[in-house]
Amino acid sequence: MSLSLFYRRLVGLLLCGAVILFCISWYVANQTAALTTMLDERISATYEIMVTIAVAAEGSGSFDQQVISDCPAPTRERFDLLLGQLATLPVTELGELQSLFESCGDFPALEKAVLVSQLDREYRALREYVSLRTLVDGRSVVSYPLETWVELINLERDRSQLFTRLVSIQRELLAGRIQGWVVNDPKTTTLLEEAQLVRDGIVAVSSRARELHIELGIQ
Repeated sequence: MSLSLFYRRLVGLLLCGAVILFCISWYVANQTAALTTMLDERISATYEIMVTIAVAAEGSGSFDQQVISDCPAPTRERFDLLLGQLATLPVTELGELQSLFESCGDFPALEKAVLVSQLDREYRALREYVSLRTLVDGRSVVSYPLETWVELINLERDRSQLFTRLVSIQRELLAGRIQGWVVNDPKTTTLLEEAQLVRDGIVAVSSRARELHIELGIQ
């Protein structure tokens, strides 16, 4: 084989190799771009869901609930009215309140618990998407305030637990009233004082949650 023929074949092989490498690079770049776009879309959609849930948890919005539902508005209004007078409610109305409690009493606590669970689930998904996005192309990934969201979720979890405790106190106080407890009964007083502490805790948690909403740009 002549030297010139060898060089021509070598150049041909090198050109073929370069073309193959170019095609591989082009394919990888296209796949990376497609994956990046998909992750960006999922991150954006998940973040929007988290904002919607956070607003609903604050009580200033709504979120589609398939698991639980509140009692009808007129029933809720009547229940809240009687519940607000529980300590001094006439015996004749205690039975009505007890009946309403079965359909309305647990909803606030259950709603908070469901929202917290959903918010935590969406946050975990967001964190995974952001981590994967960073691995795929960390040069252009958007910075998300994940630590602030963690604090907000923890606050919502605390608020949910406080609501659960408040409902438990209300149920216990109602049962006591039906048994004959009066306003100045030590057991009544103790429960009323604990209920006030729980309400104060809810106020404090809600105040901090609103501050985090501002930090996160949630309206």
